Amino acid sequence: MSTMARKSGMRNRWGKGCTLVPQLDYSCNESRMDDVIGDAEWCWFGPFYGAYQVNFRDGFHIGAGQWLRKDWDVKPVDMVKRVAEIPAFQAMCRVLEAKPREYQAHLLPWMEKPVKSYRDGMMLVGDAAAFPCPLEGEGVWHACTSGKFAGEVAALACSSGDASEKTLQEYEVRWKASSLGLEHKFGKEFTELWDNSIFNPELMKKQIQFLLEFSMLHPFSIVFDWGDAHMECFNQHLEHFLDLAPEFADFAKTYVLPLGKGIHPELVERMMLQLKPNVPVLKHFSDKTYLKVLPRLAKMVMPAGLKQG
Repeated sequence: MSTMARKSGMRNRWGKGCTLVPQLDYSCNESRMDDVIGDAEWCWFGPFYGAYQVNFRDGFHIGAGQWLRKDWDVKPVDMVKRVAEIPAFQAMCRVLEAKPREYQAHLLPWMEKPVKSYRDGMMLVGDAAAFPCPLEGEGVWHACTSGKFAGEVAALACSSGDASEKTLQEYEVRWKASSLGLEHKFGKEFTELWDNSIFNPELMKKQIQFLLEFSMLHPFSIVFDWGDAHMECFNQHLEHFLDLAPEFADFAKTYVLPLGKGIHPELVERMMLQLKPNVPVLKHFSDKTYLKVLPRLAKMVMPAGLKQG
């Protein structure tokens, strides 16, 4: 609700920059939890809106959600009921002797750009600063991380006797330099990715099929397929995968590749070195020299169409 942020004049309500996440919380037979679920966090993606399951010591809850700015074709409680009706979920509930114990609903903000998180005498942390992730309803580590930085800066302000906006600006400097800052640096990219995947049930049906076909190309899936000749099985799944691939090439280029900017530079260098072609002339290049000339080599060998793209 961010009452203090609104009353202080920092901003108004979030409005349509929120997701509404209805949840059903279940109790269950605690002794069976580890046997059936273990450390897993389950997702029920497909013809649903970002459906997920989070597990606890003596129970679990399932949730689903959608942006407030979208047109809702179903009531929030009916949305999460659809997840509860999945046969596999019902089977799990029977094994765990699960029983519904509470209905919950949460509003989770997610801004395409970080909001201002401080002013004279005040710092916003957690949900109030738009830090939680609406995809899986997670906000604990965001609140702990931002709270830690706010506490450190509050201690500095108290020791100096200066809680002005200028002093508290250090809070934003610290969280932006942390993993929390990297998370929200890609606010727009994540929003567009979720809009065109998890929060788009019709498209997600096709994506699940695509991901399953990809997983079936894993060597163990091929080697331990007892019903077909192994190479025939491999070719069959490869054909299905290639049939689906063109539809998702534009998706990957538009919504997935932009996230590559968030990969740590040292990891990019490792990938480039591991992909270094086995060409005689390149054997004389040190790793440092190879990485330096790589952009020029790419321009030389890249097809004209890709250069324009």
